[in-house]
Amino acid sequence: MKKITFFIALAVATMATAQTLVQNEKALEVRKATFSAVEVEGDMTVIPFSAEACAQKAVAEGEYAAADYYFVDGMLHSGMSPEGYSLTMPLIMLPFQDSTVWNSYYGPTSWYSAATDELLAENSETYTMYAFEDYLFGAYYLPYTTDHNFTLNGVDYLIKGYTYAEASGKGGAAFAIGETPIAIDNNGTMLYFPMTLCGMETSTLYEENGSDFYQVGTKNTRGLYKHGTGLYLDTMKTQRIDTMGQVVRNVSPMKIEQIFIPIYNQSSKDITGMLPEGASVKVEIFNADITASKIDLSEPIATAEVTAADFVDMNGTYGTLVVKFWEEDILGGTYETPIWVEGDFYLQLTNYNETGCVFGIFSDYHTPAASTYYTKDGEIFRMNINGDHNMAIGYLGYWPNLTPDALTDEVTAPVEGGIAYYGEDVEDNYVILLTNVTDGDAYSFDAPEWVSFEPQLVNLSESGTLPGLVFQVTAEPLTEGTGRQGVITVDADGFVYELTVKQGDGGPATGVENVITPSFNGKTYNLLGVEVDENYKGIVIKNGEKFIQ
Repeated sequence: MKKITFFIALAVATMATAQTLVQNEKALEVRKATFSAVEVEGDMTVIPFSAEACAQKAVAEGEYAAADYYFVDGMLHSGMSPEGYSLTMPLIMLPFQDSTVWNSYYGPTSWYSAATDELLAENSETYTMYAFEDYLFGAYYLPYTTDHNFTLNGVDYLIKGYTYAEASGKGGAAFAIGETPIAIDNNGTMLYFPMTLCGMETSTLYEENGSDFYQVGTKNTRGLYKHGTGLYLDTMKTQRIDTMGQVVRNVSPMKIEQIFIPIYNQSSKDITGMLPEGASVKVEIFNADITASKIDLSEPIATAEVTAADFVDMNGTYGTLVVKFWEEDILGGTYETPIWVEGDFYLQLTNYNETGCVFGIFSDYHTPAASTYYTKDGEIFRMNINGDHNMAIGYLGYWPNLTPDALTDEVTAPVEGGIAYYGEDVEDNYVILLTNVTDGDAYSFDAPEWVSFEPQLVNLSESGTLPGLVFQVTAEPLTEGTGRQGVITVDADGFVYELTVKQGDGGPATGVENVITPSFNGKTYNLLGVEVDENYKGIVIKNGEKFIQ
């Protein structure tokens, strides 16, 4: 078995602390989240789970029917740390994509650049922004829309133009593609910011300060909390709902390290009142398919249980339940482990009523979406009041990614042995995988015995915002048969990329025979991966560091 060395040539700390997010220090500032309480208007009706039920809220009456709203399929928002901090610059979080399609909920509108006020698209329901314009992983300024008319069921409505996080000022918000979990050093304390469905920020049409983060009650007609303990299906309070959850649209494999659930108590009780001794909340994640209106409750992807010991206090009356996932080791102990979710999923909460918990969960109120669902007697539904809300449940994680720079996932090796190449151009022989996985320890490699390569994790741009995994594939001479093929497998923090290597006429595929482990060897290399000595002048890589020699 061969051993192939993995050279880490990228400063990991840069990405881990989100310093590449935006070219604006405001993004790295934090603030205490603001809290407001509201009570729902009118009674609640039961709407079965469906794709339509996951859509947005209906328009309302008024000078403006509503503020416009745009979204990207699968987007999330930057959330709140367990300590109650949020980013000064609000962010829309997205997995890596070569183009980003913004959809206007309230029909055709004009799209403008928040950075330059340039007209981007006129009278269109969508605006497409290509991510390759500047750099792949990092942040981009958001578009905004202007006032426009919208017709619903034959009635014309005036829709207010929309700027995401409007109260932050135009250009005061951005969307981030493919970023790793955001962690910021706040005066010696690391703050971790999750992704959430909760809008957190809204149009100033609804709130002057732009906040969309609330304690939502029910006027006690069905209990104290719209999202929380003691909620009843009927106003007579005869049928209690003991199960609630959140449907998450997920368009790329997601790694989740922890989950944050912000809770409060209307009676100003501390954690002993919210989760008394012996009380717990069971957290389960199930596969789902929102487009097909399906949730698979047969077996959870992951299960956890949280108690008062998992509570992070904010001010004595509200705080955060931190959900961790554990596995058993060979010695019978346990260790914390992340989970990976391939597609849409459903987070379900149970056991809170049965064990005596008393709390509500923070949510948005105005954001036109509906991801909160409840279960009674096997039926999944939402409690609707002209729509529903998104609980501020935060997912500490990201979407790992490997994207090939080439248009094919196949290289050809010479029969006589040597460096493999793309197509028919022998000079096109560097495999370049764009990635947002900057931790070298998160990589693993498999390859056939007759193949060797030396992967390097490098910065592909002068700004340092474009990480890439770069290597050349070298094959041994073909001595038997007319051809062979094998697969190099690269696993980047759970995201798997496969590169096919063919030699001769291809022949049957060979299995994985060579496991590659990363290590440093103290040698010096140029950016092409060629070993150089002390006389070489230029940019070099040694033991994971890039510098000018």
